[in-house]
Amino acid sequence: MLAAARALQARVYHFHDPELLLIALFLRRGGAKVVYDSHEDVPRSLLSRDWVPLPLRRLLSAVLETFENFVTRRLSAVVGATPHITARFARLNPRSVTINNFPLDSEIQDAVEPSGQARAVCYLGGIGRIRGVMEMIRALEHVDA
Repeated sequence: MLAAARALQARVYHFHDPELLLIALFLRRGGAKVVYDSHEDVPRSLLSRDWVPLPLRRLLSAVLETFENFVTRRLSAVVGATPHITARFARLNPRSVTINNFPLDSEIQDAVEPSGQARAVCYLGGIGRIRGVMEMIRALEHVDA
C-alpha cells in the first residue's frame, strides 16, 4: 500500500482507515500532506467488538489509542465525523475539524419521496450486530409504525 501511495506522488493523501496510519506516518515523513478522517472512536469501539477476545480488548484498545495519538499529532490535519471525535483529536492536533457524518433533516426533506404510509420507518446504513441491529429490532416493539 505504501509503495502504491508513493507511486502516485500526490501532494495530499486522505485516509479513513486506522489500520493505514503507519502508511500515513511514512507519507507525512516523506513531505506529503496527510489527513486522517476518523469516523469513529476506534479505541473505545474495540471494547465492544465481539470478534476481539474479551481479555484482550482493554489492552488492544490502549495500544491502538497510543499509536493513533502518536501518529495524529504528526499529521497535517484530522477530520472527525462527530464533535466528540474531533474533541478527542483536537487535544493532539490543533488542525482538527468536524465534518458530520450524518444527513441533516433539511438536506433530505425534499429529496425523499413519501412512501404513502404515514407511519413508516427507514434506516440508512449497514445492518448487523456491530451496527446495533438487535437494539433496533427491540426498539421497534415500542414504535407504532
